[in-house]
Amino acid sequence: MEIALQAISKAYDGVDRPAVSKVSASIASGEFFFLLGPSGCGKTTLLRLVAGLIRPTSGGIAFDGEDVTELPVDQRGTALVFQGYALWPHMTVLENVEFGPRMSGASRDARRRVAMEQLERVQMAEFAQRKPNQLSGGQQQRVALARALAAGTRCLLFDEPLSNLDARLRLHMRDELKTLVKETGVTAIYVTHDQKEALSMADRVAVMNEGEIVQLGTPEEVYSQPATRFVADFLGEANFLGGAVAASGDAVRVTTTAGEIMVSSRTAPDVGSKVQCCVRPEHVRIRAADEGPDPSLENALEATIVSSVYLGDVRQYVCRLGDGADGEWRVAELSQNAHRFEPGQPVLATFAASSVALLRT
Repeated sequence: MEIALQAISKAYDGVDRPAVSKVSASIASGEFFFLLGPSGCGKTTLLRLVAGLIRPTSGGIAFDGEDVTELPVDQRGTALVFQGYALWPHMTVLENVEFGPRMSGASRDARRRVAMEQLERVQMAEFAQRKPNQLSGGQQQRVALARALAAGTRCLLFDEPLSNLDARLRLHMRDELKTLVKETGVTAIYVTHDQKEALSMADRVAVMNEGEIVQLGTPEEVYSQPATRFVADFLGEANFLGGAVAASGDAVRVTTTAGEIMVSSRTAPDVGSKVQCCVRPEHVRIRAADEGPDPSLENALEATIVSSVYLGDVRQYVCRLGDGADGEWRVAELSQNAHRFEPGQPVLATFAASSVALLRT
């Protein structure tokens, strides 16, 4: 099912800013689409608008080209999967999954067949006669998914479904849930504030802030080429350095007080434009100052090691750029490959032109 959001807005009486403001997006059939953002950014409100639980103040929603803006929730063919699973505690697993087909008027044999097919799909058929309180969190999550699929939904709507699981099970369920959703071929919209969850599972990510989509793209695009400083900060650690464009074209040259930076930019800002250079910590490599620049990397900024923290798989450094007026950068290097640098040691922070994202100021 294709979903089109057409300048959708939702405002509440007595609240100055709309919860959702003129959001437009197209979601392809079978796509695993994520709404990512901090608490209060409007992502859950947008999900509830798609589900039909609330009505928009303005704008429209279309499913496969049909306007469903005014359709009630039970006629939309969507199913919500909550973080609390919402399983009926007095029913068995089988009865929970049968609930949707039973409400649609299916015969006992028909609904049992459908329910068992979906339980087989999520590898929970052997637990059909158990009650929800006899299942682990991950097993309850699978039953909730089977119940949604058994109801004949064309679209799955997930509201932070993994947030109640412990860290280890959450990692396991990411892969499992992604596989299950892609195998069914249904369209899925997933709300989360967990950046790693979105980056590891999504086909595309819509980053939201203050009721708007501020960037929409694949996980690689929004992480590697953030459109704004908010996106860069929200999607992980990032280093920033302000400057002005000195030369533009296929290779952009930015003059900063810490040194000149070469950028392989998809867009060519005008000469003189004020910009911020954004570089992820894992894209920076440290070299001893007396080694000189790495000839394979276009950029090298003079810096001094402030601190070093061993984190097992990586060693994280904090470097002070230049004389310190340009602030500090974080660098993450694999522990097994990294030469250890000590606080106070002069170094070069080196990185490729392709690792720099230009943010306009």
